[in-house]
Amino acid sequence: MTRVAPPTPEGQGRGRAPGDRGLLAVAVAVLLTRLPFLGAGYGTDNDAWSVVAASRAIARTGAYQVSRFPGFPIPEYAGALLWRGSPWLVNGVSALMCAAAAVLLAVILRRAGARDATLGAVAFAFTPAVYIASVSGMDYLWACAFLMAALVLALERRGAPAGLALGLAAGCRITSIAFLLPLAMVRGMAAPGARARAVLALALPALAVTCAVFLAAMHPVLVQVSSSALL
Repeated sequence: MTRVAPPTPEGQGRGRAPGDRGLLAVAVAVLLTRLPFLGAGYGTDNDAWSVVAASRAIARTGAYQVSRFPGFPIPEYAGALLWRGSPWLVNGVSALMCAAAAVLLAVILRRAGARDATLGAVAFAFTPAVYIASVSGMDYLWACAFLMAALVLALERRGAPAGLALGLAAGCRITSIAFLLPLAMVRGMAAPGARARAVLALALPALAVTCAVFLAAMHPVLVQVSSSALL
C-alpha cells in the first residue's frame, strides 16, 4: 500500500523532488503510447467534435461560438489555431496535456511522501477514461493539467501563481473553480499564522482570471478577432 506523509507546515522541508529521469520517463511513456491513435478522428464523444466545430467557426468568423454551454473558452480558442492541423494536432495537444498532468502528479505524490510516485503517475495516465481523453479533442485534460499545476504551486506556497493556474483551469472547464476550496485549505494549513492572507493570495487571482477569460470570450466587442490571423 502506498504510504502518504501528512502535510508539512510553512517553513518545513518540501520533500524530495522527483528525479528528472523519472519525470522524463513518465512523459515519454505517455506520448509514445498515444501516437498510434492520434490520427483516428477527434474521438467517440460528440462533445469533442462540437469543440472542433466551434473552433472552426471561431477561426472562420472571428466571433466566439460555444461548443456547449456555458462555454470552454481556452480550448475553443486554442482549437481555432489548431484545427487545420487535422486530428493529429488537436489530439496531440490533448496527449501533451496528459503528459503534463502525469508529470505534475508524480511531483505531487513524491512531495506527499508516496513511495511509488512515478508508478502512480503512470497508473493515472493509463486509466481508461484518461487514456481515451488524451487521444481525442475533449478538454478534460486541459483542465486537469492546470489543476495539477495549481496544486503543485499551492504545495510550494506560491499562492498567486496557483490562483492563476486555477483560473486557467476554469477557463478550460468552469467546474474547475470548485477546486478553490481544497486549494485554499492547502494554503491555509501551510500558513497557520497568516491564513487569510494566504487564501486571498490564491482566491483573488483565480477569480480574476476566470472572470477575465469568460468576459473576454462572451463580450461582443472583445471577441472580434481577425479571421485572417486564424485561417
